[in-house]
Amino acid sequence: MVLVSGCLGLRVSETLALKWRDFNFDECTPSIEQVFTHGQVQNVPKADASGNEIPVHPKLCETLRTWHTKRKHD
Repeated sequence: MVLVSGCLGLRVSETLALKWRDFNFDECTPSIEQVFTHGQVQNVPKADASGNEIPVHPKLCETLRTWHTKRKHD
């Protein structure tokens, strides 16, 4: 979580709300559509730019893809 948040410059609330379905591994971009605040996930991002897709470094994208694939088989 720290790696993703730090590499993408996300707020903690945005990072906590991320789901695997938010990642487009072909484009290497997550879509920030939700935030986690006051103990629940909310569908309204804090800032206007939060809904935008964020480019991810190819190495981070590959690391996340590998982790996601391994998690599906655990």
